[in-house]
Parts: sequence; structure tokens; C-alpha cells
Amino acid sequence: MNPSLEPTFLAIVQKHGDITKDCPLESGYMLTSVLEAICKVVQELQQKHFTEFDCNLLNSYCSVVRDAEKMNVNVNWLRTRLDEIKDAVNCIIETKELNDEKNTLAKQIENEKEGLESMKAELEKLKSEIERKENLLNLDTLLTEDMSSLINDRALRIQQYKNMPLMEAFQ
Repeated sequence: MNPSLEPTFLAIVQKHGDITKDCPLESGYMLTSVLEAICKVVQELQQKHFTEFDCNLLNSYCSVVRDAEKMNVNVNWLRTRLDEIKDAVNCIIETKELNDEKNTLAKQIENEKEGLESMKAELEKLKSEIERKENLLNLDTLLTEDMSSLINDRALRIQQYKNMPLMEAFQ
């Protein structure tokens, strides 16, 4: 076994016992290859923070675990840990997507608020214009009524003059 992997291998054996006891491999070389692959995964997991993982890297680690399981190597503990890391990475990805969506919605809300404020300002202008026109209409109506009254007065006077002889006052 590669000397740089021996401390990791010894720690695995100490914690999990002989993980190869059910392994059918007879060749020491093949068994060493499987164990080295497992130890490399463990070392990389120890050296990284879970925020540094991506799905491709995790999938490659899971492939090592599946291959080891096919050889009846007891790596349930490693599968469990990888599943936990996968869940954490998925949570990070989902959280980022949710934050992006939330930010998009926040911008949309801000734009809608600005549009609404603009519409309210326009509505106030229209209300003011309507009030002004209603006032003008009321004034024009009053003027029309006054004019109608004056016209009626004039019509009565004209009628009086029509019924009166023009020279009656001199006789």
C-alpha cells in the first residue's frame, strides 16, 4: 500500500475493523487497489470542506463505494457519510437556487411597487383634472342658468314692447 495512505487505512481498521473480511478477492494487488481507492476517498473527504464538493466529485466517490460494495468490502460507514455530504451539498444548491429566486422576486416586487406608485401618482393627477373639469362644468352650468334667466327676462320685456304701440306715450 502507498505509504501516504497507510495512516488512513490503519484509522479505518481501528474504527471499523477488518472491512475486507467478506471480500472474495484473492489477489493482494487487487485488494490493495480497492483499499487504496477507499483510503483516497477518505483522505479527500478529510481535506475538504463540504462547500467545496460538487455533484460530479461526490458521484465519483460514490462509484468507488459501489465498486467496493461489489467486492463485499464493508463500506456502509463511508456510504452513510457520502449520503450525508450529498444531502448537505444538495441543501447548499437548493438554498442558492432559492436565494436567486427570492432575489428575482424581490426585484420584481420592487418594480411592481414603483409601477404602482407611478399609477397612483397618475391617478391623483387624473382626480385633480377631473375635479377641475367638474368645477368648470359647474361654473358653465351656473353661467348657462344665469344666461337663461337673463334671456327669459329679455324675452318678457320684448313681449311687452311688442304688445305696446310705439307712439302711445304721446297721445
